[in-house]
Amino acid sequence: ANENRSEWVIAPTCYNHAYLGIDNQLWKTEDGGASFEMVYEFGSIASDRVTGIEISRVDPQVIYVVQRSSGNTKIYKTENSWVTWNLLTLPAAFNSAGGIFISLSAESDDDLVIAYSVGGNNPNKVFRTQDGGNIWTNYTSNMLNGHWPEAILYQGGTDGAIYLASNFSVFYRDDNSTDWELINQGLPAKFMTNEL
Repeated sequence: ANENRSEWVIAPTCYNHAYLGIDNQLWKTEDGGASFEMVYEFGSIASDRVTGIEISRVDPQVIYVVQRSSGNTKIYKTENSWVTWNLLTLPAAFNSAGGIFISLSAESDDDLVIAYSVGGNNPNKVFRTQDGGNIWTNYTSNMLNGHWPEAILYQGGTDGAIYLASNFSVFYRDDNSTDWELINQGLPAKFMTNEL
């Protein structure tokens, strides 16, 4: 996935169940892709694309969806498979005009990291919430200066390990870290990734 198109996400409950964003709609298959059913339509503008999907491994009814529209990116959350949904309040310092990459902890429905697709020395690139989006902690540091986030991954079964891929490098941090650690040993001088 990238900030401009959807990803295919397999549900943690069954390998034949998956979600996919098509334009401004979220679609689901329960037969490995032989047929699809529209689950939810986010507004009426097709170009306001669903670009990110995260399904909870703790409770698969909890799903986060990123929708990118012209000038505004939103994150929606449902706790009951789209019977009802909430629009998350993004961090105040967060410029939501660009794309957002998301990754959800395997151990908590409320522990989410987001990376904003922006480069340069922008001080608002990566954020984490541990309460479902009420309070956000800025994880951006000078280590990320000059880098454009391209993907983010919350590693399950760890002490909060987060991997961030940029246009030049891969970074790592966990709950015991005070800053990002560069871990691009053995990688080419410049590489691009759209998924971790």
